[in-house]
Amino acid sequence: MSWWSDFRKSVRTMHPSDAKEFISRRGRSASQKSKAKGDGGSAAEGDHNADRQDGSDDGSDADRAVEYGQNTEAGSGAEGGRGSDAKKAGARGLKLPIPLRNRGDAQKKAKVRTKYTYREPEPAVLLNQKAIWERLQDGEKPADALGMAFSVLKTNHIPKFSVIVTTYEPVIRYFEQTVISILSQTYGGFELIVADMSMTTAVRDAVDRYRDTRIRYYSVPGNRGDASLINDAALFADGDYICTVDCGDLLTPDALYEVFLVVMRTNAEILYTDEDNCDALGKRFEQPFYKPDFNKDYLLSTNYTKHLLVIRRELFLALRMRDAFDGALSYDLMLRAPKSEVSHVPHILYHVSSASSESKKASREVDADIRAGKAALEDYLRVRDIKATVSYTNMRGIYRINYSRAGAM
Repeated sequence: MSWWSDFRKSVRTMHPSDAKEFISRRGRSASQKSKAKGDGGSAAEGDHNADRQDGSDDGSDADRAVEYGQNTEAGSGAEGGRGSDAKKAGARGLKLPIPLRNRGDAQKKAKVRTKYTYREPEPAVLLNQKAIWERLQDGEKPADALGMAFSVLKTNHIPKFSVIVTTYEPVIRYFEQTVISILSQTYGGFELIVADMSMTTAVRDAVDRYRDTRIRYYSVPGNRGDASLINDAALFADGDYICTVDCGDLLTPDALYEVFLVVMRTNAEILYTDEDNCDALGKRFEQPFYKPDFNKDYLLSTNYTKHLLVIRRELFLALRMRDAFDGALSYDLMLRAPKSEVSHVPHILYHVSSASSESKKASREVDADIRAGKAALEDYLRVRDIKATVSYTNMRGIYRINYSRAGAM
């Protein structure tokens, strides 16, 4: 075994500073011996110099030996293969990158994504919202009930919301989940209108069990489209604002309260909120959609204001939904609506349930809503005499408008 192997074993067990001192001391001892031998030791000195050229011919080789001695120890476990490579590289005087002990852990951490979890407002917050509604009912002024943060309001009129739910032979369990989420609102200024096209009395029986005066049930005979059904329900509505909730979907307990706050601040004609998806039981939540403030260019690319969309009743009755665009009714409505008084409520207040999504897929062809959205956008351009074509993109629900030179805006 050569002196280099003994030397490397000794260095490997030392602290780096001690190893450097040991190397320099060994070098001085070797030079003194060669001087004492004189000419007689020239041949041995030549052999010694040849050995030093293999591994440690200067101070930098000493540092390199210490470095790879440490790397060899680091590679003795899970990175054993790299440790043996480091030994060979150290013997040859080559420099390798220091192996990562926790490279696997780092890669696992990089792949871990933050899991989305919807957190309902604290009970104290919900109780405070209910208390504010009760104070408003007792005749207290909105600015006094809401506090100093709302001392400047655009309107003092306390709005009433008409929530419309259309049904056709629904799964009663999912229908009741929707009704409960609406009746559980902390803001009490609303009415629930159930427009039912079912052939059975299951929906009527479920509504009768609640015995709540805020629910208004209408049985509509015949198989009609959602647009006609919602338009007729809006005619009977008493609220200042109209909004629709798909059967199976859920509102958060503070949904109407948060919309009420923005109405008081802005007196907007149209409001929309953020949304996410949930399972059929309303227990697991995913895919949060945090929307931007109103952007007309973005609206011309996708129907991003879909849920929860709240429109002043007079404006809704003037525009009305159209059966020709079933599957993209709210998109067609937003495209035709004036864009001057649109407000964004930056909170997740609507849960799109997998139960409602499955029922929609069963009643429509696959991607029918995407085609309806494209047709609504094409109609918007045609009515305004804008020379352009609409095409799909590689992202679902996103459209591209290709303007001609004569019709460029």
